[in-house]
Amino acid sequence: MSNLFSYSDQSDTATLDFCTERGIPYLAFGPIGYAANDTPPARTGLTAAQTRLAWLLDRSPVTVAIPGSSNIDHLEANIAAAARSS
Repeated sequence: MSNLFSYSDQSDTATLDFCTERGIPYLAFGPIGYAANDTPPARTGLTAAQTRLAWLLDRSPVTVAIPGSSNIDHLEANIAAAARSS
C-alpha cells in the first residue's frame, strides 16, 4: 500500500508516525507534490523538487519515496536529492 505524502500534503502524518514508531516501511507517492508551490527551507545546490524529496527522506527513516522519473535527467536529479538527505 502506498500513501500520498509530501511537504505540501502531510495529511497522512499519523500513519507515517505509526509506521516510524514500529519500524514499518512507509511508501510515499507524490513525494515532490502535485502542483506544489511551497518548499521546505532551501538546500544549497538542490532544486526545489530535490529539496522536497530530500525533506521527505529525512522526515522518517522508514520512508520509501516514489518520485517518478520520466527521463534520465529526472532520475539523476532524484538520485542526487537522495544522496543529500541526512
